[in-house]
Amino acid sequence: QQSTEDIIESLGGRKREETISFLVDSYSVLPPEAQLSFLKHFGETKDPKVVEFLEIMIQQEQEETAKSAARYLGQIKSPISLSSLIRLRSEIQSESLKAVVDKAIQFLRMSGIQPQQVTPRQPKLGKINKVIITHFDNTGSRILLFSRYAGGKHKIDSVNFMITTTEGVIDCFGINRQTEAEFDELVESIVCEVGFDEVSYEYAISILRDALYVNRQKETLIPANFFLFKQCLSDVDLTPRAYQIDWERYGWNVDSIANDQRLLRESAYLFALDEFYHWQDHSDATRRYGLKLGQISKRHIGKRLELETHQLYKSYAAEVMAPQLKLIQQNLFFAADLLAQRAETVKEAKVALVAALTLNSTNLGSHPFICGMIDESLNRVMEESELLLEDSDVTILGDNILDGLGRPTVPLVNINTATTEELVMLPWVGANMASRIINARPYNRIEDLLEVAGIGPSRFNDIKNLVTVKQQDSK
Repeated sequence: QQSTEDIIESLGGRKREETISFLVDSYSVLPPEAQLSFLKHFGETKDPKVVEFLEIMIQQEQEETAKSAARYLGQIKSPISLSSLIRLRSEIQSESLKAVVDKAIQFLRMSGIQPQQVTPRQPKLGKINKVIITHFDNTGSRILLFSRYAGGKHKIDSVNFMITTTEGVIDCFGINRQTEAEFDELVESIVCEVGFDEVSYEYAISILRDALYVNRQKETLIPANFFLFKQCLSDVDLTPRAYQIDWERYGWNVDSIANDQRLLRESAYLFALDEFYHWQDHSDATRRYGLKLGQISKRHIGKRLELETHQLYKSYAAEVMAPQLKLIQQNLFFAADLLAQRAETVKEAKVALVAALTLNSTNLGSHPFICGMIDESLNRVMEESELLLEDSDVTILGDNILDGLGRPTVPLVNINTATTEELVMLPWVGANMASRIINARPYNRIEDLLEVAGIGPSRFNDIKNLVTVKQQDSK
């Protein structure tokens, strides 16, 4: 009780901002059931000093918590709470939450409370120091870091928003009154591993609004402390809005870029750039394919190695890359836009753009950028595996286990159903031979291939382990 009274007293004093931050941080680390209890503890005080804390809980629009906060706000018989509810109603999206807010507004009005327009407390915003966006990975994870001078020429406030392409804003944190040396150390600790670009304030705000738009569209929860730290950006409109990239402002002809085969071929080498260093896939499937590729490389040479590697890449593209197609394409557009803002990387921006424009589900196995991404992903896994296997304490997987891991990745070619394109991937099989194989169908056993003109014992031995007459299990 004493602690609660101390906190409420602080909410009305010089440490208001610090206390609000403490409450929001404390709330955020609790499990959902404890969050409701925490909210109830302060809501039931019916003290006008907790209005700002309850506002943040409503703005987050976490269904049960937001409704509870609205009910508690409706029990604070103060013009400030009524004004707050009226303003919040115009901002929230959930219809069910609006209904709870309406009831709270009605209750206060029936109690004789009149709204009182109170000018929201606006923090004194200093001049922008730096705005930084970190390089992102293939999932679109990045950090937006805003910093302003505050409280003196050499003091800096900073706020960091963690965003992803698929979920929007997922976390944020701020640090006040840093020295310039402390701020530089913070930046170094955040971006030393991922790289970063300094960007304009306007561009970063556009990216942040886009992330908030994703939160709204995907119904992912905006962190509660966002509504506290967004005060550092109160000089701009943060209404959620999809970011539309304007390629014309760079003077580009998008149709011409989309048809530039030279630029498209160069997209395989984008991974040499720092901006694409973290675009490798790190899923369990990639590790499985990497193990199998290592095994194939040690067992085969020549045409057989080429064939099995091609089949593995084709299978990898279908299993791992295809489900990520839209995400990869969207992140390529973002990367191209970011690169285009620097004069020294305009060509690389066009290469990233043509890669995005030409991506589709039918060309994944041959698309230069995807092939480059597969190379980077599998090579990274193979390098990591070799480092592990050099450790004598690591158990080396036996061939039977590796075969089991890799079995789905190199499907046999069914000579009864394969297309010409699939048949010509077999050793010594060209277009004419493929046509003869198709015309000689059906086959009851693979040895029937020996009846096809041009396939003797030697050629049959080269392909017999790569073909089947049975329907393959798709699992």
